[in-house]
Amino acid sequence: MSTDLRVPTPHEMELFRWMLVHGKPEAMAFLPQLEGILVSTYCECGCPSLTLSVRTEHPPVPFAKQIIVEAASERESSCIGLMLWTEGGKLADFEVWEAGIDERPYELPDTETLRITG
Repeated sequence: MSTDLRVPTPHEMELFRWMLVHGKPEAMAFLPQLEGILVSTYCECGCPSLTLSVRTEHPPVPFAKQIIVEAASERESSCIGLMLWTEGGKLADFEVWEAGIDERPYELPDTETLRITG
């Protein structure tokens, strides 16, 4: 587990943006929080889940649910799920889960393979 903050990769940013744009309409209000966002890994299992650190000058978005967007990518015999979590009106976590994938670490899916699930 690493608590070192870093700039998200271009692919991670593409996934965050895609999920917010293609999710529920209220998810779009979180787009400005991507500006200057930093990330750190929090899971020891080898998955690419991340804690998101939003800049303090971005105001919180009033939103009652903790999971703002859920998406999945299905492959031949596996599935990768993605969830964007919020806390206190700010993006908080990018959780990644898998089914049918044995190797660790595994790659994040491309946006072309994603579908919104919630």
